[in-house]
Amino acid sequence: MLTLPSAEREEEDREADAPQLVVRPAPRPAAWRSVSRTFELLQQWEGTVLTVEDGEFTARLADLTVLNNPLEEATFSVRDVSPCDRPLLESGAVFYWSIGYEITEYGMHRRVSTIRFRRLPAWTRHDVESARREAEGLSWMLETDDATEPTAGS
Repeated sequence: MLTLPSAEREEEDREADAPQLVVRPAPRPAAWRSVSRTFELLQQWEGTVLTVEDGEFTARLADLTVLNNPLEEATFSVRDVSPCDRPLLESGAVFYWSIGYEITEYGMHRRVSTIRFRRLPAWTRHDVESARREAEGLSWMLETDDATEPTAGS
């Protein structure tokens, strides 16, 4: 049996008495947790992209909160658009810009600004004219004779 000098035994005793390092998994970030949230809208605009260049885009904005406000123009960074919407970012694209409070189920308020692009195509002038012509062609089906109209109580 090996006998250690007293200084080495004391050091071993100190190491044995030292607090042990306990490794625990890090808590999951809040973004991974399922927390219910509500959104309190403060202001909203419908925007139409006018130009896209040099990491920015300019848009004409129509106020959806106060409808009689005049049209405005604003310039945004492309980074303000979520990566999944960036392929939709082109001249003529329609988007909605909303500013409000995101409120967690615990009552925490966070002011947020979101830009969400419309995924339905906008109607072109040609589309509208084509639909009008088709409606005129089908309108005969809605025409009735006064003699054939049902009367009240029949």
